This record gives sequence, C-alpha cells and structure tokens, in this order.
Amino acid sequence: MHYPIQNRPTEQYDSTGVETSGIVYGGPCELIALEAKNNAAATRYLFLHDALAVPANGTAYSVVLPYPIPAGGTLTLDGGADLPRFATGLVWSSSSTDLTKTITLAADMIVTARVRVVQP
Repeated sequence: MHYPIQNRPTEQYDSTGVETSGIVYGGPCELIALEAKNNAAATRYLFLHDALAVPANGTAYSVVLPYPIPAGGTLTLDGGADLPRFATGLVWSSSSTDLTKTITLAADMIVTARVRVVQP
C-alpha cells in the first residue's frame, strides 16, 4: 500500500545513553530530524550510513559527508528537502576522523532521530 507523504508512518530513535553507534531504522526511510550531542573532549564526526548494521572500522562515508561536532557541541538537523534518504536503512556512528570511520575508544555521542518510513 502506498501512502501520501504526509500519511507515511514515522519512527523515533533515541540512544539508550552515551554510545558509539546505533541502528536508527532497519529499512528504507527519509530522515526528518536528528540531534547529536558530542560528549567527548575532542571533535567527533557523525557518520550516517545507508546500511542495516554498523559498518566496520575504516569504512568510508556512504550517503553524506560526515558532520563535524566540536567537543561538547550539538548538531541539529531539522526538516527540509536537503536531508538524506536511505534505501537500505539508517545507521549512525561516531568517528574521530572525517573521511573514514575510526572507532573511538569510549562511547561519546547521544543521538535522537526521527525518520519517515518509505513504503515499497
């Protein structure tokens, strides 16, 4: 069944605490809003992956350039046509480098996100 865009179901994701990565939604979706808080003492990069599982260390970004978040800073993405779509699913991860995912030694990010489910 196809729904008009305003009637498509939405899903909410909330970190269970400070984490290094998470699976926002396991299927095709459109990002509606996202907020990420960096609790580290250094800049971290938020990667958004078009995937069903967290990619391995060393993986390059796949959908959009990673978002830099300064130490103690917050990134807010809210609405608009420029937010990415994910054909497979939406997974986030925190990295200490900007072009390839470099796993951080400690959990350092709190993420909340809202997606609109894309119907096949």
